[in-house]
Amino acid sequence: MKPRARKLVIGREKCCDIVLADASVSRRHAELLFLDGGRLFLVDCHSANGTALVRNGRRRFVHQEIVHPEDTLQLGDIALTVRELLEIAGAAAPSAAPPPRGPANAPGGGGPPRVRGEVLVRCSCGAVKVEGAPCGECGQ
Repeated sequence: MKPRARKLVIGREKCCDIVLADASVSRRHAELLFLDGGRLFLVDCHSANGTALVRNGRRRFVHQEIVHPEDTLQLGDIALTVRELLEIAGAAAPSAAPPPRGPANAPGGGGPPRVRGEVLVRCSCGAVKVEGAPCGECGQ
């Protein structure tokens, strides 16, 4: 499946862009957003078993994180690299994405995550949206 609106939804539901048919994966487990400059932004959608990032041999649970195609993500009991997730979805890995550096929770050098200069927030439905804009999932 091709990504829609520069975002891939990962989960167990058939309507997700990347369907992982495993009971440990939530129906709507995580989202992978394509940011300007070839960066990828992962957001855990309040999954039951969490989303862990494995980078440089260290595993830690994350809620929001800039990720690199070579990073490994553990969604419930399923572990795949970001590159593998992109291949499953038929999306190309960003060529401009440099290896991660600096503090892992500081997208763009700190502060809230942004797309094209606009702040990203989580809607009450769980989707990620631009602050002040209507949600593409629920319309709020």
